[in-house]
Amino acid sequence: MGIVTRDMTKKDLHFVVHIHKRAFEGFFLTFLGDKFLYDLYKNFIIDKHSICIVAEEDHHVKGFIVGNLKPNALFKKMLFHQGFVFLYHSAKAFLKNPVFVAKKLFYALKYRGEQPHNFENAALLSSLAVDPENGSKGIGNALIDAFCNQVNIHGSKVVYLTTDKINNDRVNSFYTINGFVLESEFIKPENRIMNRYIKILNEEVV
Repeated sequence: MGIVTRDMTKKDLHFVVHIHKRAFEGFFLTFLGDKFLYDLYKNFIIDKHSICIVAEEDHHVKGFIVGNLKPNALFKKMLFHQGFVFLYHSAKAFLKNPVFVAKKLFYALKYRGEQPHNFENAALLSSLAVDPENGSKGIGNALIDAFCNQVNIHGSKVVYLTTDKINNDRVNSFYTINGFVLESEFIKPENRIMNRYIKILNEEVV
């Protein structure tokens, strides 16, 4: 049957959380736990400016991609409406490592998507994950194609994303192969060096 992409629904969230945990083992958001991840991705789904897609093989979810056409507004709304919920889900992680979590949460309060200055209407590709057991089947490429198609349909012509620069060659190469160009580098407050990529879309994407 091959790889099929479709819109993500709330029924997919448990699979999405499971794949996120496997794909992003050791990352901060994973550290915050299943309930945090569930609420995070649920908020993407319910936002009218979000694009949330899953990839299936034989009716099993193997990967997902989420992003937003107005990321600055999205994260403001998340903080205003769901800030307490996120803090509640973060409490257990805070007790395990209070200094680390406190610093991360402080940065999260100011996070607005890190949009490139020269592309104010760019759509954010926020998260892409493929089950590690299925990483070489072209699922990631299919997800990017589907995401860019949707961005184009909604009238935006630029997609951007951020990812770690150091010890992340495979991911950086993946995005470059898929047409993303390095726009800039920046350093997060914890001295984490990030690459910011953009992809200019055209009518041929659809």
